[in-house]
Amino acid sequence: MTFLKVVPKFFDNDKKLIFRDSFMVLMLLFTILIAVAVRYILPWLDGILIEKGYMPSENIAYALHDTYPMWASFISLYNGGLLAGMVAGFLMLDEKDEGTLTALIVTPVPLQHYTFYRFGLAALFSFLMMMIMVYIVGIELLPFWQLTLLCASASLVSIIVSLFLSLAAQNKIQGFAMGKFTSIAGWVIMGGWFLPENWQWLLGIFPPFLVHKAYWLALDGNPLWWLALALGTLLQVAAIYWMSKKFNESVYK
Repeated sequence: MTFLKVVPKFFDNDKKLIFRDSFMVLMLLFTILIAVAVRYILPWLDGILIEKGYMPSENIAYALHDTYPMWASFISLYNGGLLAGMVAGFLMLDEKDEGTLTALIVTPVPLQHYTFYRFGLAALFSFLMMMIMVYIVGIELLPFWQLTLLCASASLVSIIVSLFLSLAAQNKIQGFAMGKFTSIAGWVIMGGWFLPENWQWLLGIFPPFLVHKAYWLALDGNPLWWLALALGTLLQVAAIYWMSKKFNESVYK
């Protein structure tokens, strides 16, 4: 059976699983609301902190607006990828609970068709969410062509998150717990902002971080943003390749 013939069937099944679970719909709405809140709250809070003399101050040498690149990339790129990855991961856990993946093995549909659809759709949805959220947040914007490249690379985190959930959790209840872990992992990006620039490169052990560093470097006009983007992309692809092998092994057990 060809890939194009099975896509509508996969998509119909996804619609049933998503719309019967209000939590997934609420996740989407909540993520959009965060982006809207950041657009208006950050400038308002920055003004108050400057007026009160809290940031900058004797103890804090920078203003809140100096950290805008961190907030813009984290809220738009990481949260957008996290949302898509969690939705895809939860769908896979639903299908695991219902025995869909086990049944798929004995059908004429190759497992590769399923994984390409599941992860490809997650990455595409993630990319679109990131592009929308970047403009909703509306601070520290890059030229469209740079945003397109950065969001395309950052969208790979959705595949990493979905694979992590499907490998680390046996059911949806465990998936919720693991979903919190993926949210906490994003703090690496925020914490990395405050490290000296040379030390930031070491955080490449968390591949998505380098994509965010590329965003910050691009805002500064630093040509090394290409290097950070390339390394971040390659490391994410390597992680996806390794996790995909583990996923295939788990399905055929």
